[in-house]
Amino acid sequence: MVTFLQIACTLVLLSLLVMVHRLSRRQVRDSGPPVALSGPQRTSETGIVPVTPARPKLRRESKESNMTRAAEMIKEVAGYLEQDGMRFTVRDDEPAIEAAFRLKSLSVDVRLVAVDAPLRFCALVALPLIVPEDRRPAMAEAVTRANYGMWLGNFDLGMSDGRLGFRIAVPVADGTLTLEQFRYLVGIALGTVDRYHRAFCRLVYADDLSPAEVIAEVEMAVEE
Repeated sequence: MVTFLQIACTLVLLSLLVMVHRLSRRQVRDSGPPVALSGPQRTSETGIVPVTPARPKLRRESKESNMTRAAEMIKEVAGYLEQDGMRFTVRDDEPAIEAAFRLKSLSVDVRLVAVDAPLRFCALVALPLIVPEDRRPAMAEAVTRANYGMWLGNFDLGMSDGRLGFRIAVPVADGTLTLEQFRYLVGIALGTVDRYHRAFCRLVYADDLSPAEVIAEVEMAVEE
């Protein structure tokens, strides 16, 4: 027969189990949502805990190393220009070269710059054209239309000073800038400027065509 003492012990044991269960539920509720951990996925009562992958550590070259390589690149470019019989000036305050090029319809000043962060070679062509303030909105539209679809390089317009230019760049990373790459890059920049220069001048001085019309004339001539 079940004695009164056995019944009392059973009730006490059940009470303890209920208290433990309530305490465990309160701890889970107060601890907040599960936190994503790096590494393998872990499971919980509600399923799989989302995992945030660890970011890979990328190797970065020191600034001093990139600056040294930028200076070496300018020496290589100077050698390329000498091979082509070009006159140029090497700047003392930055890894850059200034040179003048004669195109079919105009002469332009070009800055050849080695940028060290990240390492890349840039050609900056300054067009001999200052856009008047009242024509800058129209020129901005023309520049946008000209840039659309370009694979390499783009025109720039300074809205504060009206300066117009073209820039193009190539990342060098762990490689070197070859003579073929140099000639190809500068050739694209000069050819593009020569092709669009008359359209930009017409938009500024003639004022007989819209930005869409002057750019359309250039691009239709290229297709022909």
